[in-house]
Amino acid sequence: FFGEWLSVNGEAIYGARPWSKPEAETACGTSVRFTTKGDFLYVIVIGTPAFEEIQLLDTVIDTDKGEALDGGQVVVEQQGSVCHLRLAEKFSKGPAQALKFKLNA
Repeated sequence: FFGEWLSVNGEAIYGARPWSKPEAETACGTSVRFTTKGDFLYVIVIGTPAFEEIQLLDTVIDTDKGEALDGGQVVVEQQGSVCHLRLAEKFSKGPAQALKFKLNA
C-alpha cells in the first residue's frame, strides 16, 4: 500500500528536506507537511480531501501553479495569509496527496 504510494509520490520524500515551515493545517483541520528539494516545494496533504480546493492557513507559497504528483494541474491563489490550492480534478484516494510547486526565485 505505502510502496505503491511512494512509487508515485516518493520524490516528495526521498532526498527532500523540511521546508522553512514544516507543517500547517487546512481550513478543514487537515494536517499538511512541507518538504523541499532543489527549487521545488512539496505540499503533502494527509488523507484524501473531499474537495478540489485546499485552503492552507497561515501559509504563503510564492508561485502561481503546480501539479499533483499523481497527475493534474494545481492553481495557487494567495489571499493574505491563506493560500488557496485549486486542483483541476478531485484527489485520488490514498494515505496522503503530494503536490509539487516550482518556487519563484
